[in-house]
Amino acid sequence: IFLPSSLQPSLSHWSSTLEVLVAAPGEGADMPVPVGGPGDPAALVGDLQPVPAPRRVLIEGVVLQLDKIDDIPFKKTKDESAETPNFKVTLGVMPDYMFTGKGMRIDAVREERPAHQADMMAGDVVIKMGDLEIFDMMSYMKALAEFEPGATITVTVKRGDDEIEKKVTFESKK
Repeated sequence: IFLPSSLQPSLSHWSSTLEVLVAAPGEGADMPVPVGGPGDPAALVGDLQPVPAPRRVLIEGVVLQLDKIDDIPFKKTKDESAETPNFKVTLGVMPDYMFTGKGMRIDAVREERPAHQADMMAGDVVIKMGDLEIFDMMSYMKALAEFEPGATITVTVKRGDDEIEKKVTFESKK
């Protein structure tokens, strides 16, 4: 199964536990490759080969067995939506949901939005907003909840090995 990069953010919560079978050219081409991990074939779109027949049979067998189960057991996981803060402002960025380091890495910057106006760029890692440390996606969202439209703050980003301070004036979340 091949997942293009554009679908990975919406599926990122699976990537740490779900191995997706792909076949790419070269040594070990029939081995499982985690989405977003080393060997992710996203850059090899034109070079992908079909999954070998034995693996297809295995996958089809699993699907057929699951299809026979009337009531697949469901285990409710922690509902984190109750913890999601309500924020009124935005930087105007697309976070990199696959990032597991400290901070919130920017995957894309929307034109004419606060991050763009502050010359932030894809690949920058937000590590501080005002006096608030950013450790991960949740701390980033909690920090956004602390600010009002029109507020101007200093946002610290890591760009490569450098820490850079940017002045950002927030606008309303659109």
